[in-house]
Amino acid sequence: MTERENKTKKSATNVLADFQFVDFSVSELPTILAREFDLEDDQPDSQKKRPKIGEEDDSRYSSGFKQFVVRELIKIKAQLDNIQQGQQQLVSKIEVVEIEPKEANAMDRFMEEYSLNLPFKSVTEFEHFDLTLRANPIARNKFMNSLLDLFDRNHIATKTLVTIMKKYMSRDVALSYTAVKPVKDKLVLKGTTFCKCVINVLLKNHVDKVTGNKATEQTLLSALGSVLANAKDWEGYRARRFKSSMQRDDNESSN
Repeated sequence: MTERENKTKKSATNVLADFQFVDFSVSELPTILAREFDLEDDQPDSQKKRPKIGEEDDSRYSSGFKQFVVRELIKIKAQLDNIQQGQQQLVSKIEVVEIEPKEANAMDRFMEEYSLNLPFKSVTEFEHFDLTLRANPIARNKFMNSLLDLFDRNHIATKTLVTIMKKYMSRDVALSYTAVKPVKDKLVLKGTTFCKCVINVLLKNHVDKVTGNKATEQTLLSALGSVLANAKDWEGYRARRFKSSMQRDDNESSN
């Protein structure tokens, strides 16, 4: 390789390493090359054509080198154009994307359709809802379908019953009911349409927590009785009772 070729290769390497990309058209390449590259050719100075004022002199560069640079710059320009086009398409897609609201589950739809403010704060509210279930088959079917959203993931009957009862009954309402046996000052839940719907839905696929066997009406009613009896601890009352018990113990020990 001649000294001139070494000089040409070295100059080209340095120029490409320091090159900063700008937007240009192919027709502007000769002017850009004339401005950016300073290479000598073999033509004597006496034979060189002097450029007119205001004109660029690009006769100093070998045609082979200029062709190489032009080819490479055209490739780079094409790649940059593709990247820019891809970015513009991506931006346009992002701008038109609309975030759709999450679809409400069956429970939310049921509550909205029948304007339910849960849990019910009074026995009167609960009884009114039970009358709606009894008189309206469509409402009854939608209610049973909505219960699926409250199922325990392992289909443990007791856990599902706790979730359902807390969803529909406040502590005061739950304490106003017993599951099966009549108790003084309490209502029986078993005869309500609400209870019948809950039992029918859970019978299909729930299991008894103790035996692990498929739940029966008897085991479900027994579990329901336990849930209602433990309603006294709902809404933070268990923590209150524990705190009161600790205070009594402290007072007794101080005396």
